[in-house]
Amino acid sequence: MSEATPGTRSWTGVAAHVGLMSVYGLPTSFALNVRELDLLYNIAATDTTKLDWDSVSQVDSLAVHGIDHTLDLQVSGSLDLDISGFVLAAGSFEVTKQSGLTIADGTISLTNASLLTVELSSVYLFVGLNGAFTRDADNIVTGLDTTQAVGFGVSGASLDLAIVSEATPGTRSWTGVAAHVGLMSVYGLPTSFALNVRELDLLYNIAATDTTKLDWDSVSQVDSLAVHGIDHTLDLQVSGSLDLDISGFVLAAGSFEVTKQSGLTIADGTISLTNASLLTVELSSVYLFVGSTGRSRGMRTTS
Repeated sequence: MSEATPGTRSWTGVAAHVGLMSVYGLPTSFALNVRELDLLYNIAATDTTKLDWDSVSQVDSLAVHGIDHTLDLQVSGSLDLDISGFVLAAGSFEVTKQSGLTIADGTISLTNASLLTVELSSVYLFVGLNGAFTRDADNIVTGLDTTQAVGFGVSGASLDLAIVSEATPGTRSWTGVAAHVGLMSVYGLPTSFALNVRELDLLYNIAATDTTKLDWDSVSQVDSLAVHGIDHTLDLQVSGSLDLDISGFVLAAGSFEVTKQSGLTIADGTISLTNASLLTVELSSVYLFVGSTGRSRGMRTTS
């Protein structure tokens, strides 16, 4: 779209979709597919203004109508990669870049800020030998087949990453990370050895260069992301459960949560601290055995 002369400004909106993108003619041991790839791109005029395409009635029937004035770029889709059953990777992704945002968490207030978000979901990963995907009738990956596999696998994983940057000449940026792994296991080792990590969750709040941290649970622009569960006192939190069986000689299982916080005000009536830090370690439902012919119940996973 261009303005009338003598004006020289023009604005461009791009929306593209690819149902399936594949490579063909390579050995059957290599497969790469990208599905339902979508692109939204909002190109600013020379004065850096961007059109709010979803308010332009003349493009109501076009896919660019889904672009608002804060969006710079968005790419989404799903991908699966199989290299000889040695490396398997599959999942859905969405990468979004926005600018011209007003972001406030109750303490930090930014205007004309930018936000980059990366979302990964339904992630499956395997590294080893003889791994394979399970697929539905439409050839969409639904899981890992590790029946004949030897290696390391991750199932049901996701990742949310958000980076907020202040407008120039400012150089500060804040990063929030939230990750989840449904199951992480080793496969194909002797049946006398089993190791599984389940429901592994990570929250990570990375401070700016001036040591300030965002209160992500007060940032409205990330309401739909898992980073919304991070407050400004949190540095790092890791939780999940683990079970280990070594030949029935060593059995260990339990749930854990490790949390690191900073910037706390702590007082017990006598001691008063400001900007203090707190590390907590919680273990629960712990089972431990050392000896001969021990056996775990409900700990092993078959895939």
